[in-house]
Amino acid sequence: MFSSIELAHVYNLNKVGLKNFERLIEEHGILSIAGHSHTLNDSVKNVWYNQTRVLRLFTHINDETLVTKYVETIIRRTFGTKYAMETRKTGTKE
Repeated sequence: MFSSIELAHVYNLNKVGLKNFERLIEEHGILSIAGHSHTLNDSVKNVWYNQTRVLRLFTHINDETLVTKYVETIIRRTFGTKYAMETRKTGTKE
């Protein structure tokens, strides 16, 4: 049985970012974050599944290229190196 823990209020008070958010140290089944994406200009819900390489994105946008680029950016920012947002060709930030 899954249980849900609402941590938005605690996260907003701490202002440390997800990587340093103490309440996420303990592993759970999934982490989901929902809200308005300024990049996509629409509502989105990102769901990360623990112990897997699965990221699920829920959105009303029906533009595969735009959504793919959005997800690739999330992956690079989350798991990449400090140079992850630079393009290989030009060495400039996207």
